[in-house]
Amino acid sequence: MGFLVSLFMSVSASVCAAEAPAPRFSVKLVGPLFDKAKNVPILGQDGAYSIPLTDGTALWTFGDTLVGEILPDGKDRIVAMPSSTYGLMDATDPYSLKGNLMYFRDAADYPLHLLRYDADEMSSVRRFWPQHGVQVGKRIYVYYTLIQAFGTGMWDFASVGQGLAVAEHPAGPYQRLRYKDNPAFWNDIQPAFGGAVLKGNDGWIYLYGRGPTGPGKYSLFLARVKGDRIGQRDAYEYYTNSASAPGWTKRVHQAFPLFENGQTELSVSYNPFLGKYLMVYSDLLAQDTVLRLADQPWGPWGAAIPAAHCAPIEKDDLCYAAKEHSELALDRGRRVFITSVHTKNYVPELHELRFEPPAP
Repeated sequence: MGFLVSLFMSVSASVCAAEAPAPRFSVKLVGPLFDKAKNVPILGQDGAYSIPLTDGTALWTFGDTLVGEILPDGKDRIVAMPSSTYGLMDATDPYSLKGNLMYFRDAADYPLHLLRYDADEMSSVRRFWPQHGVQVGKRIYVYYTLIQAFGTGMWDFASVGQGLAVAEHPAGPYQRLRYKDNPAFWNDIQPAFGGAVLKGNDGWIYLYGRGPTGPGKYSLFLARVKGDRIGQRDAYEYYTNSASAPGWTKRVHQAFPLFENGQTELSVSYNPFLGKYLMVYSDLLAQDTVLRLADQPWGPWGAAIPAAHCAPIEKDDLCYAAKEHSELALDRGRRVFITSVHTKNYVPELHELRFEPPAP
């Protein structure tokens, strides 16, 4: 059981002459992120983004969360499924994370919502899925996806926009910012920027987001903004590499894809050991956790490198939401730590990916 259980994989496949050889690495399971017995009534959750804070802690955000109890026979009884829960992690040793996430809870010990509903919103059909974020000064910014349910089935939902919330403290309260009269910064046909956030060394904050490029087709796009203007929607610029307008544009519809088949959840960090920018995400079709490398935040991004294939827990199980937590990296990025989630148990699992020195 496990997404990348006890798997060693040396990647040395041949690549085109213009590309550097793919790095060699091994992958092993660290374990589940939390202990159900210790964290009851929280029994499961997905998303599992971490936002490093300047005091050495990290804010962790989650999408849908299973709330209930563990019955005498060991089975779970789910009574609620709130979205946008969150907690604070002050453990910095990746091997001591289990059970040490301090969830923000109410008086009844239930998890609090990071994002709150407006009076005119129907919580029965609207959900908020927090994604990545960044601390600027003392303020904490969290990007999130607005989800609309259109049926009762497991997959009967759609993204209807991408928003930004801000708080003065990790515990909140978080204020959802508006763009003109809209509750979101980007609408349902624009890229969902904030799936990954990267603080650049050049004073810019880079945001990656999946967006539609045609019926059933999606690609990954890139935006950037200065930290002191992060809360102003009109201050964002979008990467474009078209022949007519190379560079950056203020018009989101002119954004140029970094590559096709982008994913909603991912991570991007600079890895000193590799001397490259490292992207991690789940290839949902192949059921692989994959890596991509680039010399700059905008690329060009190399070919997808399969890190490991998902080992399903049971029939119809899927793995998703793979991402790195860069604040946990050790040995200058030689050892990085990745979470992923199974649809059948909803418990984020932590894995260690260890890069090997380049072959002679």
